[in-house]
Parts: sequence; structure tokens; C-alpha cells
Amino acid sequence: MKDVILAIFGAYEPVTTTVIDAAGETVTAVASGLAGVDWPYIAGVFLFGVVLYCFFRLVGVLLSK
Repeated sequence: MKDVILAIFGAYEPVTTTVIDAAGETVTAVASGLAGVDWPYIAGVFLFGVVLYCFFRLVGVLLSK
């Protein structure tokens, strides 16, 4: 199932940012809070779910008549 989800949507990549740690080195880290959420990915999954739901409702109505 994981392979199917990866094939349809791709890998989820959180938003990263470059920060400077206490030692003065630059480190790439995930942005904190809601800034680190990949909103286009989440919206794509949600819209795919809505389309799938509507498709099955349409098929159900057409087959019930």
C-alpha cells in the first residue's frame, strides 16, 4: 500500500530551512510548527480524496437506477 501511495502522490518532503546553530555552523532543519508542513502536498491528497469520493457517489447513483 505504501508503494501505491508513493506512486500516486510522491514522497512527502517537509519544508526545510537553513539555520545557524550555537557553534556557528549552518544546519538544514525542518521548519518549526505549521511552517514546516508541505501544504501543496496536503492539498493534493485532500483534493484527490474529494474527487474519488465524488466519482464513487456518481457511479453509485448511476448504478442504482
